Amino acid sequence: MELEIINKFLPGPLTIIFQNKKNLSDVLTANKSEIAIRMPNDERLLDLINKLDKPIIATSANIAHEKTITSIDLLEDNIKNNVDYIYDGGFLEDNPSAIIKVIDNKVIIVRDGIISKDIKNYFNLS
Repeated sequence: MELEIINKFLPGPLTIIFQNKKNLSDVLTANKSEIAIRMPNDERLLDLINKLDKPIIATSANIAHEKTITSIDLLEDNIKNNVDYIYDGGFLEDNPSAIIKVIDNKVIIVRDGIISKDIKNYFNLS
């Protein structure tokens, strides 16, 4: 089911949470039981990923449950000072990505986002 979701909705405003596989490094997973993936539909970022020919490991620009960061100017110093690189995608609208996970072949919406309605319609969720 996860592959169907990836093919249907990525790249796009969707984050998918997966169960951590034992062969993933703790550096990548922060020793957590889950890992999230996202592939935004941003031409410049997709071009960078293609040129690197490797995935980019990154954190969100905002802290969970805090206001969405819509501009690099709003980024807190504690984030700016603790990362190797900041990709400035310009001003972003305050439309967060949806976050989902699949449990027992059922899609669970963890956070509503701009495409939540499409996901609900596609999977006949209420």
